[in-house]
Amino acid sequence: MQIYTQQDMERIRSNMAKNPLYLERIRRTTANVRKKQYIQETGLGTWYHYFVCPACGVRLTFDYDNNETFVCPNCGRVQSGEPYLGAWWETVLCMTTSAAYELAIAYVGTGERTYFDIAKRILLGYADHYDTYEVHGGNTFRGHAEIYEYAYAYFGNEELLPFLAACYGEGARREESLVAMLYGAASIPAHIPELEKKTYLSTCGSNLAMLYGSDDRYLLFKAMPYGEEHDHYDRLAISFDAFGAQACVDLGTASGYGSPLHYGYYKNTASHNTVVINGENMAPCDTVVNEYTLHAPDDIYLDAETLPPEDYEMLDSFTIKQWSDEAYRGVRMRRILSWHDKYFIDVFSVRSDHDLKKEWTLHIDAETFFTIS
Repeated sequence: MQIYTQQDMERIRSNMAKNPLYLERIRRTTANVRKKQYIQETGLGTWYHYFVCPACGVRLTFDYDNNETFVCPNCGRVQSGEPYLGAWWETVLCMTTSAAYELAIAYVGTGERTYFDIAKRILLGYADHYDTYEVHGGNTFRGHAEIYEYAYAYFGNEELLPFLAACYGEGARREESLVAMLYGAASIPAHIPELEKKTYLSTCGSNLAMLYGSDDRYLLFKAMPYGEEHDHYDRLAISFDAFGAQACVDLGTASGYGSPLHYGYYKNTASHNTVVINGENMAPCDTVVNEYTLHAPDDIYLDAETLPPEDYEMLDSFTIKQWSDEAYRGVRMRRILSWHDKYFIDVFSVRSDHDLKKEWTLHIDAETFFTIS
């Protein structure tokens, strides 16, 4: 919630008068809502993740004017009812609440009563039915531009500029950003240097490592402790890119929660670049970094291992158990990387008192240049 002073509102009016892009952007993004407002009476909204085709995991085509049938743009299958209806409502609710906020800004900036009337109708409509809504969810997400806009406007530190520019991404223009208008500096430099890519190991608890080399080579090493329900069963997994292509791909984020493939494949240990024991998902565990030595940017030694899962203490949070305690009991896994500019050496070891079936998975996307006979 923001509380604006009279001085703030005068600044908003001045900014909108100077730059017509602000109002054009509001009219464009609120066009559907201005045409028709959906005021939900029963609280049907659910996760937007569910708005995907159950057959192929592709996001369904969203139609603001149609909540009866939902078409997959990839395979053409048509879905209806729940959970797709609830996910449709979630999208509409986000559009509607965002529109109320933006239209209120448009009213402050222009004094046009039409914008005020629609924003008021939305807010009072929700207020009339709010006590009937079911309590669910709890996660809020769709950016941190306001943080960097305010920080740069206040401190003027140019080191913040690459982060600020990255908030808008491709195709977004700061010139029409309401966040920039409300919180940001009047102008920022035309040329902003790209973020410098640095090799690092996070020593603040995540144990996440990024190793960089020439020709857009980078390797991500995940030696993190288990991160509860949103995490995957992928300790000591790696991803490797080179020459602008994904050479060793982590498939774990390819599908949303609404797709059967999410739990059926993508979240599982076998879809990541690590070791699978007895064909089962990895049990939650802690990890430790035994050694991280940076001799030079092209000469790095990294050694990390998992602790037995029976030593892991699960946090008090919601988690769906989809792993095998038995398969990983007493198992310690260790991965050692020797990183160099043109190559890296990867060693993986598994220690256990039991006879285990071990499968070391690497998802390679590459072409064969020669064969040895």
